[in-house]
Amino acid sequence: MDVGAAIARAGWFVAAAILGIYSTKRLHLLLHGDRVEDLADAALDAWLLRAAIAFVVLNAAWRIWRRSRGAPVATPGAWAGFFLVFAAAQPLIAGAPVSTTLTAAALSILYMPLLLRLERWIRSRRRRDRTPSAPRPTLRISRRATLVAWGIVAAIVVGEAWLVRELWGQKQNTLHENGRWTSGKLDVDMGIVGAATYMMTRRALSGNRLNLGPWHGYQELRSPEPIPFHAAGFRFTVPPDGYLIVRLDDGGATFSGVRLSRRADTPSLAFTAKETGEFESTRPITVPPLGDGEHRGTITRRDGACTVAVDDTVVAQLDLPAGPLRIGFRGGHANATVDDVVLTDPRGAILFADDFRNTADPLGRLGIALAIVAVARALAGFALHAERRRLRAPPVFYVLATTLTLGICLAIYCFADHAILSARHVRTPTESAYRRTIESGAEVQERLESTYPLAPNPRVRRVLFIGSSQTWGSGAKTEAESFVRRVERALADERVQCINTAISGADSTALLESFQRSWRQWRPDGIVVNLSNNDRDADEFAANLETLVRLAREDGARLLFVLEANALEHDLGPIETRWNAMRRVAAAHDIPVVDMHAALAPENGRGLLWWDTVHLTTFGHRLVAERLVEPVRTLVAPR
Repeated sequence: MDVGAAIARAGWFVAAAILGIYSTKRLHLLLHGDRVEDLADAALDAWLLRAAIAFVVLNAAWRIWRRSRGAPVATPGAWAGFFLVFAAAQPLIAGAPVSTTLTAAALSILYMPLLLRLERWIRSRRRRDRTPSAPRPTLRISRRATLVAWGIVAAIVVGEAWLVRELWGQKQNTLHENGRWTSGKLDVDMGIVGAATYMMTRRALSGNRLNLGPWHGYQELRSPEPIPFHAAGFRFTVPPDGYLIVRLDDGGATFSGVRLSRRADTPSLAFTAKETGEFESTRPITVPPLGDGEHRGTITRRDGACTVAVDDTVVAQLDLPAGPLRIGFRGGHANATVDDVVLTDPRGAILFADDFRNTADPLGRLGIALAIVAVARALAGFALHAERRRLRAPPVFYVLATTLTLGICLAIYCFADHAILSARHVRTPTESAYRRTIESGAEVQERLESTYPLAPNPRVRRVLFIGSSQTWGSGAKTEAESFVRRVERALADERVQCINTAISGADSTALLESFQRSWRQWRPDGIVVNLSNNDRDADEFAANLETLVRLAREDGARLLFVLEANALEHDLGPIETRWNAMRRVAAAHDIPVVDMHAALAPENGRGLLWWDTVHLTTFGHRLVAERLVEPVRTLVAPR
């Protein structure tokens, strides 16, 4: 029995634990559907299952190969030690409730006898003339060396427990658990996809720093309450095609800030803006060259003046009130990051600090981590005890070897989770902690049916808006500030009624079905189609538009096509093929087209237009409405 064989024996128990954990999660999915908020990412689970099966298969293959060569069937299993990393700990690390952990343990107990029986069957296939059991240990070491070895084991165990605690903290490191920041995207009534997910999942704080790019980018975080700070410091990075906005406000209707940019079309500037996103004033600033590494930002307030510096170079003076201020950060499409935010008073005392690490209950978690490591040690000890007659060295030698193997594997996994997995594998989020503000298709239909009677008013001209989330109003502070409602108010004196049938996430196929089934009954005078983002097949998109045109013309309705605008910061890619499909259909049927993307492009310097690549801010909705009023007025003008 060598050290590898002892580790391999423990590996059978670990394989059973992994199978138990995986079965628990599949059972949870079966009972609760998509409500798996307390479980780890399914893709990582599938990988672990394959790894457990691979362990069983490779273990068996190695034994058979060794037996065929007449060699002793001992498995040098350093590679198997990886599975000791968090087999018993994973349910707890993933944040599962006690019931889920107990279910996983119960299933693991059921799997263990099966796997051990499989191992005994493999062992029974050995040659009948096996060599006799080895004598008792012949390698002897001094009592002092034994004590030193046990001391090293104890130190490694404490280190392993610390790593488990760190891993536990990393697995639960989210902005929701952090609790020190509020999201600008969650402040709007017209919800934005990914806003709550960004707060609930690990990608926002991957690498233990704030990343403003995940979940569709343009994330904006602010301190919940104004803070009477004298100085503020933070570290940040800006990617080559990105920028970072630092904003300061006292909770009023306006805010001030600086934009530190590496984009040629979005220069660095100091500004004052309305909460809607519209700039009231701007002035260019000169910023030291921003490379790919980290930079240091500082904000100093003295005698009513607010100075912003980058890497000790003053870049802007902001006109701000002398009282407490909220500090916030906003990014664009690229992954700008922020770390080590510290706000201090005039005496240097810290008023607010965040290094974006999960440090909750460090002592309690360390105690649980020690218990978890103790379980792993007990499994290894059980394997050693079962083979005690065949040991050729004192037990401490094998305990030290297995402990060191586990420590190395755990350190590797902890590093991989910190540097790689935290940005890729995320827990399926629950958004129950945040209000749901995005209507489903059924909710849209119910609202429309209760608001608009089928019998038209001959003195009112109806305009039907067909689209997805952008048309629905996603990103506007309130529904009244969405571009559909703004167009309706602008044409109120002309008795134009705008019916917004847009459904978030819908493509032209789903919207055409709803039009044929329900919306056609309203007999609109005009139809505005604002689409292109959610469709994938340009030919199918064009065919759906052709059908819509035919049905609308049968009802005597006129049409207006709008090429759905996108932010300038990302590659448009295949969306241009859908724009071209809209242009072709429009040209074939003499339908007017508004190129909204081209219309908004020159306005990029007037303020913050986007919450992500397709959803507009309140200011962005206003700009769209301004460009639609006249085309819609023409659409419903008397013939």
